[in-house]
Amino acid sequence: MEEYAIKGVEHDIKCDPNGKKFIVFNFVIAYIDAHVPAKIIEEKKVDKIMDYLNKKNNLFIA
Repeated sequence: MEEYAIKGVEHDIKCDPNGKKFIVFNFVIAYIDAHVPAKIIEEKKVDKIMDYLNKKNNLFIA
């Protein structure tokens, strides 16, 4: 399963080198969606994570 996912990501990046930041964004959103409702990670921590990733990757700039 992991190998399949990695191949898919590598293919997507080859098709669109700028797509890496969207893959990172989607991963973070999926992680947060799975952990916030279960109260494994707090909203304040989520905000810090998203701020950090946005500063490093400009996630919201297309």
